[in-house]
This record gives sequence, structure tokens and C-alpha cells, in this order.
Amino acid sequence: MSGAASLADLGMRVAQQTGVSKVTIDKDAEGVALRGHINPDTPLTKKKAGQKKRGDHVFAHALTKLPAELRDVAMEIDLIGSKSRVNSAISLIGSNVSHAAFEMTVDKPPVAGTEGDPQSQAFGTALKGFRPSFKKFLNDLGMLDLAVATGASPAEKAAAARAATTALDMLRSQWTSLLDTAHDQECSPLLDKSGKALELQGLHILDDLKAKFPQALAAAVTADSSASSSSGHQPPDPTTKDPKAGS
Repeated sequence: MSGAASLADLGMRVAQQTGVSKVTIDKDAEGVALRGHINPDTPLTKKKAGQKKRGDHVFAHALTKLPAELRDVAMEIDLIGSKSRVNSAISLIGSNVSHAAFEMTVDKPPVAGTEGDPQSQAFGTALKGFRPSFKKFLNDLGMLDLAVATGASPAEKAAAARAATTALDMLRSQWTSLLDTAHDQECSPLLDKSGKALELQGLHILDDLKAKFPQALAAAVTADSSASSSSGHQPPDPTTKDPKAGS
């Protein structure tokens, strides 16, 4: 490697021509040799199992993002007369979960594995059940909207109202299951006095939402059903759970 001004320069030129990432010089009694190294980098730190980036929420943090998700779903459904009532019901969730209790965190002991703690898993499972039931209700409500708007026959309106009411019963059940899993009871012993006060407020909010959100959605069914009452056929009352529906 003629033209090298120093050993360092020589090593750099050898690395460039051979493609190795590093060149060192071995010198002993027998002479001098150049040694090429490929991928000499070694990680200096490793992630620890269960390592957390932030604290654990006392109430499932996904609840604070749920209103935006539900609005996106509602935008996809062709709602005619009930759109504003559905949006009002979703806003009811948003105004309640904006409470400080739903931002409260503690530092729980790390959990081994990557699936999360039992409460997070239970809430995730309940959320997967709630999503399709909400969309099913909106689809059936949209059909009731359509029946009323197009002047469908009394029998068709009544059938659409029954379908929407049945879907609301299922939604109510899934909604209750979702909120029942939203509170992480393992966080309670780690709270101080002010934290426990916030926790209690959060629990009261969840209890209120269990009833108020389905009731707000039921108002949309009632409004459509009232529009079809001239048929002389008594529409089902969406505020009363059908005893034949699944719990």
C-alpha cells in the first residue's frame, strides 16, 4: 500500500479496498500482520424483560382515545336522522373520560413477558367485543333511519326498529363488560390520599357511563320509532332490555 503516510492511514486504505469495517496491526517476534475485522460492534446494553417506558394508568388509557375511534366508525355509516344523537352520545364519553382520574398513573412492579398485566389483557379482550357490537348497532340504526326517510311500510319500520333495539341490547352488554375491566385494582394500594380520591371519582364516572351512554343511543332509536308511530304499530322501547336478548 504505497503512499500511506502513517499506520493509521495504511489501515484506512486497506479497509476501503477490502471492505472490512476495521483494520488492526498485529506485531510480534515474527513480524507485522494486518488483521481485518467484520462487524466488530457489540451492544453495550440490553432491554430488560418487563421494562416500562411510562407509568401504569389506574384506568385504561385507551378509554381516552375511544371517542375519536367511535366518531370514525360513525362517519363510515350512512346515518340520516340519527347522526346528531349518535355524536352527542359519543361526546358524552369524551367529556367524562377527560377527567384527571383517567390520566393518573402509578409505578407497578415490572411484568415478565410482552402481553401486559391481567387488567390490560382483560380490557383489550372486552374492547375487541365492543367494537363490532357498536358498528352492528349503527348499521341497524342506519337501516331504521332509511326506513323512516323513505316512507317504508309500517311492517318494515317495525322490523327495523326491533333490529336496532336488539343490537342496542347487545351493545349495552358489551359496554358494561368494557367498563368493568377499565379499572386496574392492582394500582389501588399504590395510591396516596389524593390519588384515592381521584380513583373514587373515576369509578363514579364509569358507573354513570354504564347507563348514560346506552341511554343516549336509545334516544336515537326512540326518535326514529316515534316517526313511524303513525302506522298504529307500537314500536319496541329501546330503553327497556328485551328479556329474550342475551345478557
